[in-house]
Amino acid sequence: MADNGKFYSGLGIEYAQKLSALCRKADITQPMMHYYLNGQFLPKHERLVKMAEALDVSPDWLLGIDEPENIQPAKSKLFLLEVLSSISCGCGIYNDGEVVDTIKLPEEMFNPHKQYFAVYAVGNSMTGAGIEEGDLLIFERTDVPQENKIGAFCIDNEQALCKRYKSGNGKIFLLSANDNYAPIVIDPLDDCFRTVGILVKVLKDYTNK
Repeated sequence: MADNGKFYSGLGIEYAQKLSALCRKADITQPMMHYYLNGQFLPKHERLVKMAEALDVSPDWLLGIDEPENIQPAKSKLFLLEVLSSISCGCGIYNDGEVVDTIKLPEEMFNPHKQYFAVYAVGNSMTGAGIEEGDLLIFERTDVPQENKIGAFCIDNEQALCKRYKSGNGKIFLLSANDNYAPIVIDPLDDCFRTVGILVKVLKDYTNK
């Protein structure tokens, strides 16, 4: 079989209480059925059809090509993520803006030991990095910047900016991904400069349903 694990799951939970019951329905001996389940032999078409009929699935599903309509995939656990209108910054502190939406995304996208926030991209300064206006940007909350990584940064009393972080020659450089925007040069001793988060995901054309 192309996917023995899927076949075993269907056999043991959805379709038959015992292997012998399936063998009787498909008119196949138990030793031969074991060979099929262990992947040692692939059943001929006639036997494949009988097995599929006994299990009420398609032959393609047994071969791992298709999913039966009556099988519901396991639902992924969801992570609730707040979408902020903005991030307001002040010298030494920052505050979340208004929560404009709460979205649900697959839990496996996130580290349960970390915190996240999301904002919608505004402007075209990061188009070279694949970030366009209206994209949903997901950030991991952190006050520690990462070299050459895109993050959210506060400057003076302005809202947070999405830029690429670089440092050198005793300076911090916040770089756009658009030649029309000059680098922003920061003094590391500036108390008003804050790292707010590191970009971890960009969702294109996201619609909360």
